Amino acid sequence: MRIAMLGQLDPDVQRPETWAADKPAILRYLNDGLGVSAARTLLPDEMDPMRPLAVNVIIYTDGEWVWSAEHIYYAEHHDIPIDPELIEYARGRNFEVGDVPESAIDDAMDALDEADEEAEAEEPVDSAQAERSRLVELTPYQWCSRFARGELDREQLINLLAEYPYTPTVDDREWNDAVVQPPGTVDEIEQASIDGLIDVDLYTAIIDRLRQQPS
Repeated sequence: MRIAMLGQLDPDVQRPETWAADKPAILRYLNDGLGVSAARTLLPDEMDPMRPLAVNVIIYTDGEWVWSAEHIYYAEHHDIPIDPELIEYARGRNFEVGDVPESAIDDAMDALDEADEEAEAEEPVDSAQAERSRLVELTPYQWCSRFARGELDREQLINLLAEYPYTPTVDDREWNDAVVQPPGTVDEIEQASIDGLIDVDLYTAIIDRLRQQPS
């Protein structure tokens, strides 16, 4: 079973010439997929951080491909194109999902688990600078979002946020008006807990690990 790749979350991403014509049909196809799993939490819009939590955490399959509600959301709200190979497969089925056997749920979960194992088996980065660059590709809040999507386990998130090179917070006591903190501060961990991306026990474990770090 194949896993659809989420397109680059960039408003200027290159879009295939046929995307505008294919978009209504492929979105209908994706919404008609068989639900594999779903979480109660919602994720933030990574292209519009000011938007309330809005992205569903749902996995779908048609028996051959696996995709998530993120694909649907970013295509609908930000015009991010769907994996072109998935579009071609759906086109070959006249954009009709049809009947999907229940066994496809287990097959989809196995495919996702296998992809996770392959990612973990990749050669680790041994360059400190490269590791720092990898960490700051996302903010602490966005890493918590990845955890909520099931892309990280608890220990991975704790270790990652323990090593994260945080941006210093702005002391709002020096200002009369409310201060907007810059991206990458430790405050984002608390916000992730408030928004339900991580539970209280995990939040406490992360903060405890940070306190153990040498200053």
